[in-house]
Amino acid sequence: MDQIGALVLLLLNTLFVLGQNGRGFIKTNVILFDEIHSSNEPKTLIECCGFCGILDSCQGVTFDGNTCTAINNVIPNFRARYDEVAWIDAELFKQTKKLLIFSGSNDQTEVIDLAFESSHILPKTIQFGIGDKISDTQAMICGATNDNAGNCQYFEIAKHQEATMLNGVFSEERVHATAIGIPELEGLWIVGGQGSSTSEIITKTGTQPGPPAPSADLQNSCMVRINSSTVFMIGGSGDWQKTWYCHHIESEDPQDWHWITGPRLKDGRVHHGCIAWHVNDKIVVAAIGGDVLRSSTEFLEIGANEWQYGPNLDFPVNAPGTAEISYNNVNEIFLFGGTRMDTKDRLHRIYKLKCGDQNQLSTCHWFRMAQKLQLARSMGIVIQI
Repeated sequence: MDQIGALVLLLLNTLFVLGQNGRGFIKTNVILFDEIHSSNEPKTLIECCGFCGILDSCQGVTFDGNTCTAINNVIPNFRARYDEVAWIDAELFKQTKKLLIFSGSNDQTEVIDLAFESSHILPKTIQFGIGDKISDTQAMICGATNDNAGNCQYFEIAKHQEATMLNGVFSEERVHATAIGIPELEGLWIVGGQGSSTSEIITKTGTQPGPPAPSADLQNSCMVRINSSTVFMIGGSGDWQKTWYCHHIESEDPQDWHWITGPRLKDGRVHHGCIAWHVNDKIVVAAIGGDVLRSSTEFLEIGANEWQYGPNLDFPVNAPGTAEISYNNVNEIFLFGGTRMDTKDRLHRIYKLKCGDQNQLSTCHWFRMAQKLQLARSMGIVIQI
């Protein structure tokens, strides 16, 4: 074997390459990417990474020893072990913020990376569903309309194109119900719905009853996990300003779980977004938008007894997807899509909550990002990968 061939084999098995231009590249598995330009001129991986460095939009390369291909719009997969490999710009690698956005008003799934400003469209899933993570590696989604209520599917988050169906698992129809993942049971807790006063936990192996819903006929509410023992439920049909804490979620027997009333919202909300935001040593719940031309945001610091107004959105929005993303020990809140209530248009927009001082919520405002969803979507489920 000649020296160049030996060098290529050595480099193809390394984990980090320093390109000729000084940019570092890390070896990783990739799910999807777009090819920018291919060339046979680079003879080594170092030269190939240098080739990427002269292209403004290049985020990484693939190299088989003969052909160097510059790529962008990259979706890396950090769980896999080098089945389809690329060498990705190290700075982008460290900053990746990859999310899975699915269901809601669109039946196609979108994988988006906020650091790489990339996204890809994947096959269909249940439309207008409710779902969440049920463990660190798995998620579940269930139908919540008259057409698909009671049909669920679960999947490995890193292999979201391979789902297992569970048909007819609800004990009753739960149109417009609310759901949250309970990792302790590896299940999805579904509360209320049209005409219902009950709840149930759906797992991969069956269904078990949960505690009664906090209010009869509770629809289009929103739930967040506060800590290992408490879930917080916000608004919904009926009395739109009501909130409830459900304690003892850590118990494996859902009959031990119980509701108590929480602080009333300033603005009644239904079809709204919500998120639990971990700010330094505090937990702050945010309730965003909703029906009835609602553009306001409210914050509740857990332990306080009163909501406070936060920043307004540009216009009234209902059913946005929400996510808290952790990066460099800082937690950030994002909104994805929703429906613009004054025009009824479904949105491609992504907003980030920016604060001058995270300890002073009055310094926060919604910042519209340049990046957009490929698919307009309301009621989307958002999971960080």
